[in-house]
Amino acid sequence: MRREVGREAEMSNDVPHSGYPIIAIAPFANLTGLSDNDVYEKDVQRQLAGDFQRFGRLQVRVLTADLNRNAVGSDYILRGSILNLVGELDLAVDLMEVETGKVLFQSRISGPLDEIDFYSSLRQLSQRISAYLAAQGGVISTFGQPRAEAAGAVGNVFYCVLLTDAFLETYAPETFQGAYRCFEPLRATFDTDAVAAASFGTLMLHAVPDFHFMDLSGVPERMHSTLEEVTEYADELVDRFPGADAAFILLGALYNAKGEISLAIRALRQAVDLNPANPTAYGVLSYAYLSADLLDASEEAARSAVRLSASPSAYMYLPLLVVGIVHKNARMVEMARKGYADQVSPSRDIFLLAAASMIGDGAEVERLAEIVGQPDDPMSNIRMYVQGDVALSAIARHLKAAGLEVPDPTCLSSASGNVSRGLDCAP
Repeated sequence: MRREVGREAEMSNDVPHSGYPIIAIAPFANLTGLSDNDVYEKDVQRQLAGDFQRFGRLQVRVLTADLNRNAVGSDYILRGSILNLVGELDLAVDLMEVETGKVLFQSRISGPLDEIDFYSSLRQLSQRISAYLAAQGGVISTFGQPRAEAAGAVGNVFYCVLLTDAFLETYAPETFQGAYRCFEPLRATFDTDAVAAASFGTLMLHAVPDFHFMDLSGVPERMHSTLEEVTEYADELVDRFPGADAAFILLGALYNAKGEISLAIRALRQAVDLNPANPTAYGVLSYAYLSADLLDASEEAARSAVRLSASPSAYMYLPLLVVGIVHKNARMVEMARKGYADQVSPSRDIFLLAAASMIGDGAEVERLAEIVGQPDDPMSNIRMYVQGDVALSAIARHLKAAGLEVPDPTCLSSASGNVSRGLDCAP
């Protein structure tokens, strides 16, 4: 009988009931031509195993030299070689699907070698490899979707996590409901599974009506959340999983939505410290910095998110787009608007219109202005994502230049709604 596997058993050879894929990591081969470098073969393998494990989205096995025997029961096997240890650390890696023998990922990754601290250089390369493969939207999640879907949602936590990932790419109410229903019979697993618990908490966060993250009109009321419920849930999650970056990402996103920006930055920096390879942590942190008008820090965090992602999500480009608009950096805006164009959000066309206005793309301004029309408040859908006064003022200025009327924001009856829109309203 399969048993439920918690984070403390991630190195077990048991097949997890949760459906999380199993990656077997083989010893790296020393191809430098120097037998003295054989000592590093196991070090590279173990560093990668530790970095993969931090994501919590897969089970990890560290193999001995007998690959055929020890890889049995695994979904994927990661193999690699050490090619150079002079001046730079140079690694070749490939990820193979065990069942089919198909190579899903192949890369050669190198970086400067710190002659004094080899392990610092190794950590940097290992983080890049693990981010590409194990992160949300990474190679393993992409190829794991059909496998998880074929296994069905019942009892398959990984499938529910992937459905949540899909919702975050589209914000489609039907995808939200599919992920929510998937998790409902599995909530007992939340006591031992930080990733599943944080994924469900992410759904709760997006179902708070005051936050206006998505259109909840077609979502059953039982799936709606209150601010108090999400706050209690996120606080308890961090207390239960103080070593899980996913828990701190949820808490930081919640603080940011509530307008408690300094707390958001603290929580999200903790998430980055716990897993420096997770692009999601950097991506959400970039929004918190943007809310504080810490534009340089926001840009740096957003660039880290994009750099670490195998396939960067569109949302990661929004801070770069906004920073480019504020700094009137046409090159940055041009790059960012291409990445952000795939975002599915009511605010997308408003942001893109401000960007086109800033760089003087008249044809795009005309096209987007026709789509946007003359809303009562063009800023209403963007204040959830951009709260800093400097950034909001720059966007408003370029929207006005594009012909939109941008009124001063008015206070609402909801205190949390006012905070989420950056409004300073008397109680």
